[in-house]
Amino acid sequence: MKQKCTLLTGLLFSCAATMAQPSATPAANYAWVKTSGNQVYTSGPTSTTPSISSGPITFGQAGDSDPASPSTTGFCSGNADGNGLMGVSLFGAAGYPTTNNSTCEQRAVNLTQWTNAFPDAGVTNGASSGTVYLPTAATLTILKAPASTGSAGTTMTTNSGSNVGKLFGGNSGGTTQVKVTYNYSLQWETQAFGGISNSASPLTNNWVGGFTANDPGGSNYSAQQDWQTGGFGTTLSSDINYSIPVSSISQSGGTFEVAFASDASINLQRTFGNADAFTEAAPGMEGRAQYQVTYDVWQIQSLLALHLLNFYGEAVGDNAVLHWQSADESGNRYYTIERSTDGVHWNALGNVPIANNRSGTNYDYQYKDIAPGTGNFYYRLKLTEWNGSIAYTNIIAVKTNHANEPVMQLQGKQLMITGASFTGTVMLYNATGHLIMSKTVNPGGQNTFDLQQLPAGFYIALIRGNQTVSTKFVLR
Repeated sequence: MKQKCTLLTGLLFSCAATMAQPSATPAANYAWVKTSGNQVYTSGPTSTTPSISSGPITFGQAGDSDPASPSTTGFCSGNADGNGLMGVSLFGAAGYPTTNNSTCEQRAVNLTQWTNAFPDAGVTNGASSGTVYLPTAATLTILKAPASTGSAGTTMTTNSGSNVGKLFGGNSGGTTQVKVTYNYSLQWETQAFGGISNSASPLTNNWVGGFTANDPGGSNYSAQQDWQTGGFGTTLSSDINYSIPVSSISQSGGTFEVAFASDASINLQRTFGNADAFTEAAPGMEGRAQYQVTYDVWQIQSLLALHLLNFYGEAVGDNAVLHWQSADESGNRYYTIERSTDGVHWNALGNVPIANNRSGTNYDYQYKDIAPGTGNFYYRLKLTEWNGSIAYTNIIAVKTNHANEPVMQLQGKQLMITGASFTGTVMLYNATGHLIMSKTVNPGGQNTFDLQQLPAGFYIALIRGNQTVSTKFVLR
């Protein structure tokens, strides 16, 4: 959209309307104003399982949340549930299986999309009021374990008391040692937002340990041995954030799925002795995820343009000096000067009281922003009236610490050009891009374009020479 601008100073300038803001064009003398920034919607941290402190997280547990379409995730060959317990024997000891030494499990987290209460499409062109929630960013986060809550976080683990082994037979009076190797990995993906996956770098680890026991001899079994007590696993040490393109953000609610999948395997090796051996483990996993949308709140508010005769700024040394003139102060209370580095996010610098609370003579104002820095700075005025209503000017730009650069500013019906060492030509174009006036600029002093004969409308002034500068303005 195009937005009216009152006066603009000095240098290449974009009105607020060309920056991120709603697309509908407000009625004349109204403009979009960002009233609140960086508001956050969050789906809340959601887990595939209950808290680790309230129950087991073993594979295949009843009531877990399986992906809706596990065959499409590419994990676990489409099988959603793994075995709750896996085990292996060295030599088929007394019927213990030798083939179920690995398992894989898939689970899902369902996250709620953002429902935009005030979408951009909710305001029509020419409206004099309206509110829009404008999304600026979104993030899908795979969550680590939170501090001091007992929740496991995004974790691959085994449960305490389930990592056990036994010996069978062997030489009576002898001793056998068994080495246990336990490998596990955890990965995740979602088909939302064009697909997000960490399958190239899953959360992986392995544990190597074992147990040693006296041979039971004959057809006897040894007592149960814990080859690892207390459980163990790998937990994500920090959050992993995936940035979502703004164009992919859903504003109509609904849900999407994040699938988690984990693999586990266990292997045995006898390091000395003669006994057969069996070992088992109950692997577990938990995935935690959260979805977050950041948005700005924009509202249509009335402009100050009809109240002001002039509003412009200039760089004076390291400072930006603002000037404005009002023709009517009736009902006005004070002006607030606001500054921005991007034309979207604003900071209030201070208030200027009304010179005289009555109608009549024109009133002149000046405000000095001391040493704001180097570069382009944007300014606007907010008028607060005695009845509590507020209105805004359009935005002007001031470029500081560029003493040798030409400066253009509109004062009434005259375009003023100043520059200590500038030479070149000023060209004035109308809204359709046609050249309607040109003039050679002399270095030093002040050059003036008399615009008295031009009709009201939008114009662009461009200086070309040993420097190139442009500005846009509206004649009323």
